[in-house]
Amino acid sequence: MIVAIPSHNREKLLGKTINLLLTRGFQKDDIHLFSSPESIDRYTDLFKNMVNKIYEAPPEIRGARNLISKTFPEGTKIVEMDDDIRGIYKFLEGNETIEVPDLKQFFNECFTLCGNGLWGLNPNMNAFFSDKQDKFGLYSIISSTCGYVNDHRVVIETPEKTDYHRCLQYFTLGKPILKRSGYAIKTKYWTEKGGIQSRYDFDVRKNRQYESAKYLLDNYPDLVYLQQRKNG
Repeated sequence: MIVAIPSHNREKLLGKTINLLLTRGFQKDDIHLFSSPESIDRYTDLFKNMVNKIYEAPPEIRGARNLISKTFPEGTKIVEMDDDIRGIYKFLEGNETIEVPDLKQFFNECFTLCGNGLWGLNPNMNAFFSDKQDKFGLYSIISSTCGYVNDHRVVIETPEKTDYHRCLQYFTLGKPILKRSGYAIKTKYWTEKGGIQSRYDFDVRKNRQYESAKYLLDNYPDLVYLQQRKNG
């Protein structure tokens, strides 16, 4: 099992995420960093002694995720983790949580339960939106922390909604999809400096979101529907 982290312009956040892994069961040889072209020199200076290897990835997240898959052989157990993860937590009673102390052990457990497919976690720390169950089916698997058994037939074509496209491909290939809703990802979506949202403004991103949603609607008409938030 390896951990792959795509990152752009987030030195401080990335350092915290790498340290999280190194203090939760992983060794430097397990960690592979996929850097944007703009950040690779800084990342190499800062993190070359903390990870196995640093790769120069394409500037957009679609290209980075496809490069991760191409880099490793079929059948490799890959955990993709964003560069701003603060921890993985287990829901207890009510909205109480406890941090998972050994992430390597936990991720291995996820792969054992999932088999040769794709697994993911509750996207946020609010237990109100979770039934706290392990469940198989066509569930949304967010890419901020997820694991999959590498299959080179899975190629992401959408500039956004990359997690949806990966999930749909694993489903149509007949591979199991496991959502572990009793476990949550601690992170701040779209509020930290750097990252994908720093590349273009709201209107451009809105258009890319729609372009990606249209692609999924055209290619998976029986599996998806369009939902638009009030803010666009």
